[in-house]
Amino acid sequence: MRIKPLAFIIVAALLLSGCTAIFSTLYGVRNLKTFEPEKCEKFASYVKRENISLSAHVSDSVQFDAYRLLSPDTTWQKQTLIQPIQMLYFHHDTLVSMHINCYAPGKLTSLDWNFDNRFGEFPPKTAVPLDDNGLSYRKLQQIYQLPESLDTEYQIVIFWTNMIRRISKDAVNTALDNIEKFHREADCKVFLINNDQLFIGAE
Repeated sequence: MRIKPLAFIIVAALLLSGCTAIFSTLYGVRNLKTFEPEKCEKFASYVKRENISLSAHVSDSVQFDAYRLLSPDTTWQKQTLIQPIQMLYFHHDTLVSMHINCYAPGKLTSLDWNFDNRFGEFPPKTAVPLDDNGLSYRKLQQIYQLPESLDTEYQIVIFWTNMIRRISKDAVNTALDNIEKFHREADCKVFLINNDQLFIGAE
């Protein structure tokens, strides 16, 4: 079941924050009327790389609410954990790098995820300050039933949405290109988590 107030809180926060530019037609914003799992499958198939371990998952609003409440800092929750696109890099269980849409400057039709050459190294330089964030891979694993094993050095969790599909694709491709550039395919598992259900009917 979707918690409608959460969706409106998220959209209101986006409109009132530095993310306002996302809600321009230049960025390919879509109004989501229903949840369409076939579009999520198509997205995962489109971005998948043969040499990188990648799996697709879906978040409902109850799970996403549990995720955002992992942080004890309510300001950090409101400004960071409710964003539609998030890339989280865990070194084993520890969060070492995080990127969200509001920390990536806009360009003509997307966002510049590599601003300040953040993805010029692996793992990428974090865009978001990580002090006292309350996040760990195991906590996300429990919420989203991700694999328990930490047999790879890095777990990369990417939240994305069909509401801004073009920017979502750019974010995922930036992460995957970075893995390939530094030949870290064997060291990473990537988990795509779609959060469309939070935005259905939240126009």
